[in-house]
Amino acid sequence: MKFTTFSYALMALFFLLKMPVVIAQPVDSDTPQDELFSEIANMDEVLFNAFNNGNMEKIKTLFTEDLEFYHDKTGLSGYQSNIKAIGELSAGSIRIRRALVEGSLKVYPLPGFGAIQEGQHDFFETLPGENERQTGTFKFIHIWKKTEDGWKIARIVSYDH
Repeated sequence: MKFTTFSYALMALFFLLKMPVVIAQPVDSDTPQDELFSEIANMDEVLFNAFNNGNMEKIKTLFTEDLEFYHDKTGLSGYQSNIKAIGELSAGSIRIRRALVEGSLKVYPLPGFGAIQEGQHDFFETLPGENERQTGTFKFIHIWKKTEDGWKIARIVSYDH
């Protein structure tokens, strides 16, 4: 019996359909997985307290060295370029503050790796001699990796700018 490309494609589809599918369920404060939600909500607070206060030493510990940051306006960047950009921002005269939009946080377990965090955040800026103003509300996804040293962000997707 001679197999064609179509035959192989049909067999592959059959095997894929027979494989078990794991569907991630959101973890919010009303589920039995409150512990994971609380851990990630806490890590979000730790990260952005460091960001808002320009604590570069803390920020450096919260990303994996193979960090990939996907931004819908600027493209892909890595660990070094993000640390440099945050450092320059922190040293500048314009103050940037991030605040999580209340009620937007969702957390999904990522078995064998960590967790997926999804939400929206507001950004504010203060120019020298001026009052703080909101610059936008944006969506994000953080992929948190559970390491021996604690939680670290391995991937960031920032979009809807």
